[in-house]
Amino acid sequence: MDRAIAAVEETASPLLQPRLARARELVREGAALSAALNSADAITPLVLGYLRAGERSGRLPAAIERAAAELEREAETRARIQAALTYPAFLAVAGTVSVTAIVGLVVP
Repeated sequence: MDRAIAAVEETASPLLQPRLARARELVREGAALSAALNSADAITPLVLGYLRAGERSGRLPAAIERAAAELEREAETRARIQAALTYPAFLAVAGTVSVTAIVGLVVP
């Protein structure tokens, strides 16, 4: 488990690395993975729930895979929403600039 957390820590964002290091220390001291990640404030409540369920059922690898799949779906949904809102945001900015230019330059 220690090597797995270390591998994730290497690829994680600089903001998350100290939290994962703290979680790795807690796991070394004997804490459960979910408890270590929770106390280090390194994961979302959804992932924490998956990990706790996996630890209690004895199927931690399957729970981690489900959590990863859920996070991937969430990231895809977030990207689709952002892509869908880009064009309307551009139109709103362009419209505001156009109206401001007309009112400020053409009308007077």
